[in-house]
Formats: sequence, structure tokens, C-alpha cells
Amino acid sequence: MKIRNVLQLFIASTAIVLAGVAYAVAGQIAPVTVDFKKIIPPPPADESPAGMADLETLLLIQQYRTEEQVKEAKRVDTQSACGFARPVFGEWLRSADFPKTNENLNAIGKVANSICDNAKSFWKRQRPYQRDTRIKPATGHPGNNSYPSGHTFGATIWSIVYAEAFPEHAQEFDALAHRTMWGRVLAGVHYPSDTTAAYTLAQAVGKELLKDPEVQRRIKEIREEIQTKRPKDAK
Repeated sequence: MKIRNVLQLFIASTAIVLAGVAYAVAGQIAPVTVDFKKIIPPPPADESPAGMADLETLLLIQQYRTEEQVKEAKRVDTQSACGFARPVFGEWLRSADFPKTNENLNAIGKVANSICDNAKSFWKRQRPYQRDTRIKPATGHPGNNSYPSGHTFGATIWSIVYAEAFPEHAQEFDALAHRTMWGRVLAGVHYPSDTTAAYTLAQAVGKELLKDPEVQRRIKEIREEIQTKRPKDAK
């Protein structure tokens, strides 16, 4: 009889513990399991034709870079999750006014960005200005590795999330991701191959993220907040 009581107590205690664990993880986005080495190739070696083309492209862009292009590079450099989507929605989309949208985009991005960070640490590609002092960045000198581009990766994840929330604007958001790619090359802080790899990797990661019910719940919140708070005369 005592053994039976002990067993019942153990089962009840275990149920309480498991319930507590389930509660603790509720609302959390599951880690994404993506092997970046199977998605994107290693960066081209500096002395390879592709590596030399990367450098020559930046030098040519720098030679003919306009003030407007520098302005665009600086905009991309500092864009926020809400700022990314303003070209589609309008200047009214501000982080302070859309806290759920900002919080959810940053939470999703944080989970996704760990994969990009791991890829950077694995390949350890130098920044263009570290390889060749003729490269003069227009937006400062980031201290982390170059491949793949973190800004491009993050912007592409945002574009995927926004496109899921607002499929009617999917092409526009994808265009903004490509605009970020160009902005990083214009700035002289990334090679074209850095940004292309980041876009490709983010597409694979984004596809996995969208399978998560918690991500879908957050995307629904994003759409609801923007739809509810957007100005009546907004597009």
C-alpha cells in the first residue's frame, strides 16, 4: 500500500514538473535546425577568379559611388525591423508605436541570426577593407567577419515574415531584401558573394521558421497590430 502511495505521489510530482516545463517554453520560438554548410558554399578564395571579381567590383563601385548611394548605404546600415518596411507601408510605421510588431520581429530575428553568426565564425572571411586598404567604407568598419552578410540575412528574414503577414506585398518586401544587399555592397563593407550567400541562407532558415506554430502566432500579431493601427489614409 505504501509503495502504491509513493508511486502515485511520484506520478503527480512528475506531472507538475512537466507542466511547469511546458509553461516555461510556451511562447518561445523553437531553435531552427539548418546546416549552413549544406545551404551555401565556402566564400571564394581571395586569389580565385570569383574572389578577385568581388574585390574589383567594390573598387569600381567606390570609384563611381554617388552621394545618394552613400545616403542609401547609411540608411540600410541603421535600419530597424520597422524601418525596413517603411518603403512599403509609410513613415508612420515606427517601433515605438508598434511595440508588438517590433518585439516579434526582433524575437524571430534573434533565433534566425544565430545561424548566420555561426556561419561567420566558421568561415572567418575578412572584410573587404581588411583585405585591401584601397576600400574606404561609407558606413564605418564592422568588426565581425564578412561572410555571409548579417544585415542581408536579417533583412531577408524580415522580408519573409512581413510577406507571410502581408502576402499582397510579398514582392515588395523581397525587393527590400535585395535593396539591403545592394546597400551593403555600396557601403564597401561586404562583397557581392557575401550578400548573395546571406540571402540564400536566410531563405532556407525562413522556410523552417514558418513551420513553427509560435512563429505563425507572432506573425498573426504583427498583421493585426499593423492593420489596427495603420492610418486610415495609409496605402
